[in-house]
Amino acid sequence: MTAVAAPPLPRMEHLVAERATSMLDGRLADAYGAPLAFARRSDRPTIAANFVSTLDGVVSYATPEAAGGGEISGFFGPDRFVMSVLRGVADAVLIGAGVMRASPRGTGRAEHIYPPAAASYSEARERLGIAPDRIVVRENISAIEDYVQAADLGFFTSASESFCLSILECMAFGIPSVSTRVGGIPEVTLHEETGLLVPPGDIEGLVAALAALITDPARRARLGAAARQRAESVFTAPNIVAHYLRYYRAVLAADTFDHGGGM
Repeated sequence: MTAVAAPPLPRMEHLVAERATSMLDGRLADAYGAPLAFARRSDRPTIAANFVSTLDGVVSYATPEAAGGGEISGFFGPDRFVMSVLRGVADAVLIGAGVMRASPRGTGRAEHIYPPAAASYSEARERLGIAPDRIVVRENISAIEDYVQAADLGFFTSASESFCLSILECMAFGIPSVSTRVGGIPEVTLHEETGLLVPPGDIEGLVAALAALITDPARRARLGAAARQRAESVFTAPNIVAHYLRYYRAVLAADTFDHGGGM
């Protein structure tokens, strides 16, 4: 059997945390040029920011002529490598809907972003005990309930919201949620009864609330059961239709319309 030489990786120099064991070794460590480590805590998950705004599922939209220099470019190999490193050794990767629409196939996978390091990432994940299939991409899903009911909790960080039907969909399956306290969300989620509410913009509060439910299955089950009971008793079609009818009749009885054409 003839050995095939692995393609060279770009060499990078970065300042990173020097305390703690690096998550990289071998060719990845040599290519990155420094240890890659995170200050992990035992009482809550560690969340690493992407550190670059992504618009195309890789780095950013750009032209080949713009490679390197100022704007980070998806056409520049070292830039793509840096973007792939965190994904390659992450326990999970969160991907926004806009990125999914722009590049739905393979988005977020380190191997997709920087194919030359695919084998190295596979070896690193095996060494770190990280499951290889952390991202599942599904397209054109209509039976969303098949996926919602498989979730442990919902996570909604809206800056504004009229109602948030997605929270109610989770509640119908007995799934509690962590949500921002904006718009009509507090009408749906009762804090500490059917889920947890956090002020908008409170990142530390959102992380703490997530960690609280992730690490406490009994509490998650209690909130989920209450969420389902609330969904079935308050937000059923007969109840909501009755509310609408009472409202319409009240408006008509008050005769507040200006019949000249205005309100």
